[in-house]
Amino acid sequence: MNRRICRAVWISLAFLAVAAPYFWMQAQAPAATTDDAKILDSFKHSVQQYLETVRKPLPTGKTMQRKQSAQSLSAKRQELASEVRAARPDAKQGDLFTPQVGDVFRRLLATTFAGPDGPRIRISLRRAEPLAKLHLKVNDTYPHGIPLQSTPPSLLQNFPALPKGVEYRIVDHTLILRDSEANTVVDYLPDAIPLK
Repeated sequence: MNRRICRAVWISLAFLAVAAPYFWMQAQAPAATTDDAKILDSFKHSVQQYLETVRKPLPTGKTMQRKQSAQSLSAKRQELASEVRAARPDAKQGDLFTPQVGDVFRRLLATTFAGPDGPRIRISLRRAEPLAKLHLKVNDTYPHGIPLQSTPPSLLQNFPALPKGVEYRIVDHTLILRDSEANTVVDYLPDAIPLK
């Protein structure tokens, strides 16, 4: 009988050791309200509409492939960027990061940075911070020489998932929505990242 009790206790302790970090992360994640969830759903819908507007089915062999030469990839990227600009010539900052969407993202970011992971995230972001200030425009090519820093997972877990071809990037205090195939700025949210 004692062996069974000891075994049950060890199994329970092992489960807690494995599960505790998961539950801790869930407890630290900022809870979105029902209104926030609706706003973020509208953001996801806008991103999907963007892709449907700018992406046309490409003939076989025209997709972006890693095996292509750097020169042909660059040419294909420039072609896609031209298609993006032609498809949305009047695009401007705030088309996808509307004021309501921006407020939700800023609140989620502020909560995450105020949590226990905040100092670690700040250190990670500062390591890749560019030396020059970035002057962004929607539809512009993402500047060469500015690192494509990956967004920390502790931030991504609170953001809406993005479809393939669009990604979040962070430069200085700005959250950027980047078309990864055309290498263009889809939209950006200034003063979103509380680095100090």
